[in-house]
This record gives sequence, C-alpha cells and structure tokens, in this order.
Amino acid sequence: MWAITSRRLHIVQGNALGLALLLGVLIAPYFVNLSGPSLWDSTEAFYAETPREMLELKSFVIPYFNYEPRLNKPPLAYWLVLPFYRTFGVSQVAERIVAALGAGALILLTFGLGAAMFNQWVGLLGAAIVATTPRLILLAQKSIIDITFTALIAAALALFWLAMRERESSSPRMTRRAPTRTPGRWAVIAFYATIGLGVLTKGPLAIVLVGGTIFFHLLIMRRWDLLRLMNIPVGLLVLAGVVLPWYVALYARLGWEPITSFIMRENIARFTSDIDWSRRGPFYYLSVLAGDFFPWSLYLIPAIVFGYRRWRQNDERSPTAFLFAWIAFILLFFSLAHNKHEYYILPLYPAAAILIARLFVHPSHELLAPGERRLMRVITIVVAVLFIAGGIVLGLIIARFFSGGWMVLLPLVVSLGGLWLLGQARLSRPMRLPLSLVGVMVVSALFYRLAFLPLIEPYRPIKPLCEAIAHDIRSEDLVGTYNVAAPSMVFYLRRRIFQISRPEEMRALLASHRRIFCVIPESEFHHVERLFPGQLIVWERRPMLTLRLNLLLERRANGRLPHVLLVSNRPREPGTNPVKASH
Repeated sequence: MWAITSRRLHIVQGNALGLALLLGVLIAPYFVNLSGPSLWDSTEAFYAETPREMLELKSFVIPYFNYEPRLNKPPLAYWLVLPFYRTFGVSQVAERIVAALGAGALILLTFGLGAAMFNQWVGLLGAAIVATTPRLILLAQKSIIDITFTALIAAALALFWLAMRERESSSPRMTRRAPTRTPGRWAVIAFYATIGLGVLTKGPLAIVLVGGTIFFHLLIMRRWDLLRLMNIPVGLLVLAGVVLPWYVALYARLGWEPITSFIMRENIARFTSDIDWSRRGPFYYLSVLAGDFFPWSLYLIPAIVFGYRRWRQNDERSPTAFLFAWIAFILLFFSLAHNKHEYYILPLYPAAAILIARLFVHPSHELLAPGERRLMRVITIVVAVLFIAGGIVLGLIIARFFSGGWMVLLPLVVSLGGLWLLGQARLSRPMRLPLSLVGVMVVSALFYRLAFLPLIEPYRPIKPLCEAIAHDIRSEDLVGTYNVAAPSMVFYLRRRIFQISRPEEMRALLASHRRIFCVIPESEFHHVERLFPGQLIVWERRPMLTLRLNLLLERRANGRLPHVLLVSNRPREPGTNPVKASH
C-alpha cells in the first residue's frame, strides 16, 4: 500500500508533545543563520531599510526608502518589522525574524487546516511538505511581504473553511432544529479581518485571491446558499475598519494621487500590461510549479486523480473541492496576468501540500487503485533518479566553482537520498516514502543556510564595499551606483544614495566638484573611463555572484568572474594605493 494507514495514526493523534516537537523540527531551520548572509538586494533590502527610515523620520503612515516616499506597497510588512527594531535594535537579524515567524505561521496553518479537513497525520505531513518547499525556503530570507501575504491568504481561507463547516453542521438543512446562536460568528469576523490585513500587505489582490477561491468552491459544490451564511454586510464593515484608516491617513497627507497610482499601476496595470518583465506564456506557471515545488510537485498528478476518485464516490467532497478550487483559481488567475513572477503562486502551495498529504495518508480500507499504485511507483523512481543525477551535477558544480566547507557533503546527501527512495519504490514501503523525502529536504535546507549561504558570501560585494566607503566618507560626499541595483547600500550606509545609468548623469556628478563614491560593473567602467579619462580611480574590486549557470560557466571558461568596482574621483588617503581594474 502506498499510504500511511490508520494503524500508524496513534503515533501522532493525542500526543501534543510529540506534535509540538515535530512541528518545531520543521520550523527550526527557518531561524538558522539569520545573521550570516548580507541583505539580498532583489527585495529584502527594501523591507529592512524602509522600517528603519520610518523610525528615523517618525513617519508611520508614509513609508520611506532612500529618504523618499515608497508607496508601491501598503505598509503592513514594514509595520511588522518596527517592533523588532525597537526591541532588538536595527539589524538584518531583527528584520529576518519577521520572515521566519511568517514561515512558521504558514507551516502551523497548513497543519491546522489539514487536521481539520482530514486528520492530524494529513495536517502534519502537509506542514512538512510546505516547510520543505524550495521556493518557501528561498523566500523566507528574502521577501517578508510574500511570506506574510501567503500566510494571511492561507489564514483567511482556513477561517472560511472552519466557519463554513461549523455553519453547515448547525444549519437547519443539516439538523432538525434551528441553531440558537449564529455559528462561526467570530470565525467570520476573523476571516474578514484577515483579508483586510492581506489588503494592507499587497493591496486588493488579497480580496481577489480569497474571493475567487471561494467562488470556485461554491461553483463546484453548487452551494450558493452558503453566501447567506457569510454575513457579507458585517464583513464589509470589518474589512473597511481594518483597511480604511491607513488609506484615510494617507489621503489626508498626500491626497488621491498615491492611492490611485497604487491601485492602477501596482494592481490593474500589473495584471493587464507588461511592467517588469517581457510577457511569459500562459503555461509559464506549470514549469514554475514543477520546479519550485519539487519533489512534491510530481505527486500532484496522482493526488488529483485520487482526490477526484474519492470525490466521485461522494467521500470528502467538500474538502477536496475546496483544495481543488484553491489551487485552480490561483493558478488560472496568475496565468492570465501579463506580468508573471515565480513567487506569485506561492499562496497555492499550502492547498497543494494538503492534497498531496491526503494521497499518502488515509485509513487502511481506502486503498489506492492499481493504476494509482503503479503511477506512484513510477513517479517515485523518477524522483529518485532526479535526486541521484542532481547530486552528481551539484557535486561537479561545487568542485569546479567553490572549495571547502560542509557544502561538499550536500551532493552526497542528495544522491544517497535518491538511492534510498529508489529502494522504497522497489520495496513499495509507503510509510517511509514521504518521511524520506521530508528528511532529505530538511537536511538540504540546513545545508543551504549553514553551508551554501556562507560559501557564496564572498561573491556578494555590496556589504564589504559599503564598509570600505564608511571608513572614509564625509557628510558632504555623494554615494551611489551606476547600472547596478544595490538598494542595500542605503541600509548599510544610513544615507541617501544616487542611482544613475547614463554617462551624462556621471558627467553632472563630476561637475559638482564633490567627492563621489560609485559602485559600477567592471564591464561598464571601461566605457565610462574612456569618456572621462583620468577622472575616476578604482578603490576596490570585488567578484559578483551570478546564479545563472550559463553565465557562470561562460565566465569561468574565460577565467573571469563578473566583478564590480568601487570608484571615486578622489584618491585614497596618503599611504594607500587604489586597486587596479583588470582588463
């Protein structure tokens, strides 16, 4: 049997201490090595620096970044960081605690919803699947806003499910007498309040994702009568009470323009037009789901087949339909959007995790059909082979580009995990299959935080360059970047930076006769140096990380990793020599 059967359920059910320990093991890796890596410039720097400036400027309504209003997102993600800055001081650890807590909350929410829908084993395995999702592991130290938003969407949908289940069980349609009180009232209020917090995190998208999922569920179940049980008028009042105070305060200070700009550009325009990226095809998220949710994504097909069969048999129709609706709406909605980012579909992973966990966990009388068992075995063999091959490739990459550290053991762990899975597929030992996958992924997550991140830190140049600048900088000096995205410089230097990309902008800076410090790609520097001969001096030269394998191989083959330079229009103090850029 390819399942964890009811004979095993007693291990977890009724054992609160055991549950707490297992959930703690899943959450603990997210709090490991928070102080080691420098800030990630793609997103994290904004959510570390903006709360710091809000504290410095005492501006808790209008977020600021680089000492200018930053209104492309609502403020909840910034507000969550503020108490940690006040308590522990401004640091990247204080900022990252918030993201780690958000990941922990998401894991606990997945457990709670899975347990409420099915049983504690489903909840626990679903939580383990979410905790070992590669995209969540990566984002938990990079993007507070996406982790927070995903947790709020999951919380809102879980509250809706709980309220709906309670109301259905006490509805006159389900019982012979009318209930003496309004069932699920506080769950409904909490549901709308949670949506409001989602709106304060990423805007009206929270209403769309939650509302669309519920609409799909009611459509599948043909239960439009449940709309009357949702107390929509009261819910709208709760939603307005959570959302409107900030928008009213913002309007009082800046008027309508930032509000309309946020709604039009950051919401409608992102859905209907290309803003950040060239348009990706309608099937883009299928490849994202396969990679970002690996290895669990491969089990989605048998999970859907098994869930549909159980649904056709009139078993567990409501929870299965709810999970189907959750996954389908989010995947369809973002597939129709013009702008596509891989992390947009993060909110569907809790539902997918519970659905897959249900595939592995069911009572002994609910056997998989022969075709489903064969499909599971084939998928497990594929996963095992991919683990073995991935371990070999990872070992070759580490041996060629990096050296030393515990990271050299990760390829061995991954390959051995693949061999173990291959043995489980051959012996058809279902109990060990999901546990083996969870074990390999947890160990890989720890290696990522304890070995991989320290290994690549020398190739992340912004923090050491800022330390070099801070050693010599004066208040009247100008600091910034030329064709480099480095928002973390604002956090490390605690001052405004310029961001330029054209030679005429560099000419204007040089004409100011003030000392400038500029971070510039080495490839760009050669062009700028020809335009302004003798006016720029190289102070520092640092290798720059690229995670695109084709570029890494190309640079390594040429014997040249990409570098960035710290240049200035003034020499160092006497007794030190500037670093020469290699040609």
